[in-house]
Amino acid sequence: MLKKILNLILLIILLNILNSCQFSSLFHRANKLEKNRNFNNLPPFAINGEKHHIERDALESTICIFKDTVRLNKTYEIKPIDFVSKSGNKLSGLLLSPKNNLRTDLIFLHYHGSAGNLLGYHFQMVSQLTEKGFQVFTFDYSGYGFSDGKATRKNVLTDAYSALDFIKNNPIFKNKKVIIFGQSYGGHLASVVGSNRQNDIEGMIIEGAFYSHRKEAVYTAGFVANVVYDGIRAEKEIKKNKKPILIIHSKEDKRTPIKFGRKIFDEANEPKYFMEIDKNHLEGLQYYGDSIKVKINEIFR
Repeated sequence: MLKKILNLILLIILLNILNSCQFSSLFHRANKLEKNRNFNNLPPFAINGEKHHIERDALESTICIFKDTVRLNKTYEIKPIDFVSKSGNKLSGLLLSPKNNLRTDLIFLHYHGSAGNLLGYHFQMVSQLTEKGFQVFTFDYSGYGFSDGKATRKNVLTDAYSALDFIKNNPIFKNKKVIIFGQSYGGHLASVVGSNRQNDIEGMIIEGAFYSHRKEAVYTAGFVANVVYDGIRAEKEIKKNKKPILIIHSKEDKRTPIKFGRKIFDEANEPKYFMEIDKNHLEGLQYYGDSIKVKINEIFR
């Protein structure tokens, strides 16, 4: 009897922990980099076991990323740009500008996924959009990479709104049409921010996204995660949106199942487009970059 009572108490404690704001930090899986570093003074580092280093052009205020001695960004320039979020945290960002800019009228605002940071994971994916000829601004949320603060749902959502404000208020992006490109957790953010700031965007592209924190947690951790606080649900917010939306999802995605992307699509208004692909989570740009480029130019004329 005593054992049952103790097990019940432990279960209640566990459920309370999962349902508390502490779970938000665990959900984000942020990887923080050294506070006294930034993109302009970073020592050699490793990505997936491969050696990389950054060289800075002080005159141009740009950086180049090398893998061993091979320059990676041969077709585009990288400019580090920091900005202050309404969360109060200084966020670290990168502006990726192609040398052959196919669409000078567009700027893509990228919201990355929940794990790691820009350098260790997300940069490699979104830079492929720039290699296709599109200008991209991407950044690390609070508590990620070189960005200040702590990764919480509230901070990250505030950061996402603040990044859009930064784009709209910065003269270097004057007259640019903004397309929000969200991947995984960033796709959830895109659904929310884009739907509530339609006057400031041209549309959205969402890849490998979930619509519900609770549903994503249950899919990952099982039944016990039903206690996770759901908060803002993307499939409800997307109903407000009237701007064009392209949803990309792989039927082989084991991290976030394709049914989650279809749920967002089903609840979205026209004009909407669904691109079903193969391969793993967030590998669309790597394997389907040319098809995505064609789709972008068709949808966002």
